[in-house]
Amino acid sequence: ETAQRARGGKVDACARSICRFTKLLSPGGRPTLYFLDSLLPHVPYVYLPSGRRYAVDARLLRGIDNGRWLEAWPALQGQQRYLLQTGYTDAALGILMRRLRETGLYDRALVIVTADHGVGFRLGDQRRLPTPTNLDEIAFVPLFVKLPGQQRGRTVDGLAKTIDIVPTIARVLGVPLDWRVDGRPLVGSHPPKDGTVSVMKQNGSVVSERLSVLRERRARAARDQVAVFGTGSLSKVYAIGPH
Repeated sequence: ETAQRARGGKVDACARSICRFTKLLSPGGRPTLYFLDSLLPHVPYVYLPSGRRYAVDARLLRGIDNGRWLEAWPALQGQQRYLLQTGYTDAALGILMRRLRETGLYDRALVIVTADHGVGFRLGDQRRLPTPTNLDEIAFVPLFVKLPGQQRGRTVDGLAKTIDIVPTIARVLGVPLDWRVDGRPLVGSHPPKDGTVSVMKQNGSVVSERLSVLRERRARAARDQVAVFGTGSLSKVYAIGPH
């Protein structure tokens, strides 16, 4: 998708159908379901937080074999490229939010942002497939739910699953479900503080662990990431390595 110039001459985060999708948002007519699968920050990692693209082709990640990281530097650089593209993803989400507000849809809309899986960068472990040692990286995904008319945000630190999204939409919008769903609405209830987190593999097997255990492991992983890449400005992400 062709890049667009935003305010101040910056490059808008239009790639992977972001700007094409925003043009569909319209304040008139009947209530509408808008759905976008943007594949951000999914591989290939080719975008900088600024919106600029530093690779034309879908470059493969180095130092990896059958999904397993075999070399330390490529794994670290892969995480760097992922973080930079996550910055770009944040900019793309900002474009969507801006368009929702411009059209007057934001306040009265139910807005849900999530992802389907995480990604791992530990040496010797899988990048994508869940294992007992990378579940704290693979199983956690962002889940933002903005209710119609909601004015103030809050963090709910409980066990939620992707299968809870459809029943949440139905509950909030008053849409009857004519079929059985496995999930439960995230509104009108308190998600459990602990429970079993499970991620299914391609062969149908399941990797599971307690949420409390994964929280502790995730906190350690976050500290390790901060030690390498820092916090605050994404400019610090460029500072790894000898050059």
